[in-house]
Amino acid sequence: MASVSTLTDLQSAETFHKCGGPGIIISILRQDSQNLELLNGCFSVIAVAATGNEILKESFVNLKVGELIMHVFKGPNKSNVTSVYDAIRILLSSDDNRVAASQVSDTPSQ
Repeated sequence: MASVSTLTDLQSAETFHKCGGPGIIISILRQDSQNLELLNGCFSVIAVAATGNEILKESFVNLKVGELIMHVFKGPNKSNVTSVYDAIRILLSSDDNRVAASQVSDTPSQ
């Protein structure tokens, strides 16, 4: 999984998406959910790929990564799969730091 860092490049992330990368990762997780090294590697790929990329986040969510995360938490390796927490944080964090219009107040600051 040494090539995970290349997914932070926009072109590489797009290629990962177009070539079915999210589906491949989810398929691997579904096939072998007990191998600790494999679990950590796959969730690391999910975290890196989804960082700053809403399209990849949506792909993982549509592929039901949440169900796989819950499966990990029910399994014997739940406390050893540290990368799952990074994946959760990235998938649930907004990449847009702008203030939402609904949060803007009409009253002036004093």
